[in-house]
Amino acid sequence: MRRLIAALACAGCGAHAVREVPRDPAAMAARVVADFERATRTSRDAYLALFDFDKVGVYEILLRRLVLVRFGDNLDPDERARYQADDGTPYPAARERKNVGTIFFDLLARRTVGTGGCAVVPTSPWNQALLAPVPPLPADSAAWEPLRAQVNPWLARGGVVDLRCAGGEGTLTLAWTTADTPRGYALITMYDDVGDPAQAPATDDPCAE
Repeated sequence: MRRLIAALACAGCGAHAVREVPRDPAAMAARVVADFERATRTSRDAYLALFDFDKVGVYEILLRRLVLVRFGDNLDPDERARYQADDGTPYPAARERKNVGTIFFDLLARRTVGTGGCAVVPTSPWNQALLAPVPPLPADSAAWEPLRAQVNPWLARGGVVDLRCAGGEGTLTLAWTTADTPRGYALITMYDDVGDPAQAPATDDPCAE
């Protein structure tokens, strides 16, 4: 499937100023892309600080269920079995931090950003649909309803942006939500945009366990 993927709070280090989030969606998209390019080119730690890994773990499990519900017939038997083994338990933040910081830093972030020159590109209909508020799930997915109740308010307070960089390769999709952090927002998922919603989800899942 598309590789899914805390703005880390300074616990116990006192009050911090929260940067105001632009109300203009285009201005916010440009900020998210600029922050992502800067952080990725600065260091792994700077890049990791963009994410809220508790939210990433919740959202990833919900996205996996959506892929199974919508595209289960397009998955190969082994992959479909892995998705069916999910029980609605979010992935731990430690797992998400490890995967985002090791596998996806090089595989997605550094590959896409490269030497920089990143810009917002039109968000595909696929991304708009996948990252829209999640409708009620089928009866056999009741265990995921609490996750849907968490994720939809995040999406309502956030957005999704696609980016491409002159000095890199490929297109990357980021979803964000507002957060009480100095940056004013946190990323809640990141994945490779493979483009055509008519295609079956890719089966190379480097995080499969």
